[in-house]
Parts: sequence; structure tokens; C-alpha cells
Amino acid sequence: MKNPLPILCLCAVVAASCSRRDAEPRVYTEEAPAPDAMPAAAAMPPGNVPMPPPAEVAWTLPEGWKANPGGGMRRATFTFEEAGATQECALTSLAGEAGGVTANVTRWAGQIGLAASPEKLRAFVDALPERKTAAGSPMWIVDLSTLEDGRAADAPRMIAAIVRRANDTVFLKLTAPRAVIDARRAAFESLATSLR
Repeated sequence: MKNPLPILCLCAVVAASCSRRDAEPRVYTEEAPAPDAMPAAAAMPPGNVPMPPPAEVAWTLPEGWKANPGGGMRRATFTFEEAGATQECALTSLAGEAGGVTANVTRWAGQIGLAASPEKLRAFVDALPERKTAAGSPMWIVDLSTLEDGRAADAPRMIAAIVRRANDTVFLKLTAPRAVIDARRAAFESLATSLR
């Protein structure tokens, strides 16, 4: 017979590990970290200065238009009566260049369902004349109806103004039927030019 000592040692170890020294059972719990409400903001690279918040916006209202308070990014909502209904024109402002003229025109074209190729949109933006507001800020009037080919007469139209100021960009946007935009174009451009 072989040496029984290794088997006896193994039995002693197993018996010792099975003995109950604790009277209470052990309970293990794993705590999951709570999800962040918002991801942490990345630190600014050295030397970069954060953009200041958009400045206040002032304007001169066209006759028959009313200014209503805005909320969030919208600074104001202008309303007027035309074609038997109350029409709305939105005023927003964002810090910096807010994506630039091309990005905003492309987004707006999508909002009204205007299918224009990137090349056609680029040519349209490149042809926009730069104007000045009464305060001397660069301004572009964007009439997307000039890009329309064969759209239904009742399809939404849009005219917008982009005003680039020192630390922010102001947007004035009217989406309405073509007859409303045609009837209120001069008033819209007057309001856009007055932005300061």
C-alpha cells in the first residue's frame, strides 16, 4: 500500500475548510455607480478663452408687428396678421459664428423639405450678397424660395437673416406660405436691418 499521509492531509484541509466558524451568512452586494446626469465637460485646451454669452438684441418693429418674449435660445417671437392668420417670425442668437452661413442654410433647406444638392446649396450661399445692418454688422438675407424647383404652391417657404455681431450670431427666420413672404418681405428686411 502506498503512503496514506498525502490523502490524510488532503482530507484534513477539506474538513477544516468546511467547518462553520461564522454563525451568520455572508451577503455580497455590488454597487453600480449612478449614471451621470450629463457627461463631464471637457477642459478647455490651454490658451483658449471661453466664448462670452450672446449679447442682448434690440430692434425696431415694422408697423403691425408685435414682439413677444422668447424662451431658451429664442430671444423673441414676432407676430403679425396676414392671409387671415397670425404669422410668426423667430429671433434667436448663439455665441460665435454658430456653424456659419452654409451650415445654417443647409439645415434650413432640410427643415422645409427642400431637396437641393450640396453643390447647388454651395453656389447659392456663395452668391448671397453681404449687406450691413444699421449698426454696421455683416448680414445675409437668405430667401430659400429661389432654390425651389416645382414645389407645390402650398409648400412652406422660408426667408431668414443671419447677422454676425462681435461675439454672437443673430438669426431672424420666417417660415410661411409664399404669399405671406412676398407680402411681408420689405417689413422682414427692415426688421433684420434694424437688429443691433
